[in-house]
Amino acid sequence: MIESKGTKALLTAFDRLFQRAAGKLNLAYTEEEQNEAIDELSPAAVAGHLATGPLVLHLQEIMQRIALRAAEQRVLERLVSQADERYGGN
Repeated sequence: MIESKGTKALLTAFDRLFQRAAGKLNLAYTEEEQNEAIDELSPAAVAGHLATGPLVLHLQEIMQRIALRAAEQRVLERLVSQADERYGGN
């Protein structure tokens, strides 16, 4: 089977990603173990992992907005509480 440039580039990128991830996790592995890991990944699994990247970023932005709104709400509640105590509210 003749590998296209795109296939070769994808495999090279995967090898670099695998090596970088293993290095960050301080994992020791053999070339055979790496090949087994590659063989166990289906194209659908790879596509699924690639598709979740943008979703994670979007979810992170939403969570930051929710945390900001919650902090704003707490500040407002505290100010209302202080005003009630100071000026004898309900």
